[in-house]
Amino acid sequence: MLAPRLFAVLAVCIAASVAFGPANAEVIGDFTLPVRDIPGKTWLDLSRQVFPDIAASSAPNIAATATDMIAVHSIGVADDSWTNCGDRIDLAGLAFYPLRLAGKDRLILTPSIADDCVPLLVLFDDKGTLVDVVNVKGDQHAGLSADFVRPLGGAGSIGPPGALVTVTNWHDNSDQSYDDTMLLLVKPDGFSVIGDVPAFGSHTCRANLPKKRR
Repeated sequence: MLAPRLFAVLAVCIAASVAFGPANAEVIGDFTLPVRDIPGKTWLDLSRQVFPDIAASSAPNIAATATDMIAVHSIGVADDSWTNCGDRIDLAGLAFYPLRLAGKDRLILTPSIADDCVPLLVLFDDKGTLVDVVNVKGDQHAGLSADFVRPLGGAGSIGPPGALVTVTNWHDNSDQSYDDTMLLLVKPDGFSVIGDVPAFGSHTCRANLPKKRR
């Protein structure tokens, strides 16, 4: 059962996100393309602040590769122990979502990495400078939906003070499933935790046994 205070916070966040409605992030499959609204910057330029040696790739289903990554911190239910990247990090693409928060333009980016070895949320300012980067993996699997960002309250030219980001961590056994939806707040200066909503599922498998003969 959710604590009353957390339930109240979730209710406010959900109400605000419904009022503004979800919007899908945009997807990029070519890291050499220019970043819209940030003159002189490509997606490689932005990504290099997280993956210092990243380079574009022509291999099938791989847009870029890297062998190095800066130190990142885990947030909420995420844990560094779930980070499991090998000698090479393959990126299939990235999803991004532009925001205007409290009068400041921000860009949330999440790279699509093979095997989800380190699912990341990355925040840049209007010049393309890294503001914050967090690991969101706290289980065997972690993922973000296409509409993982929802602005919260505050219409007008200044923009809302923050936005809601949802991340799902999960794993499945033969007869059970464990899910945790993590709720994060993104403000102009970075990500913070609102709370999380765990869920547990189970099912019974029945074998089709042959009928007894009379």
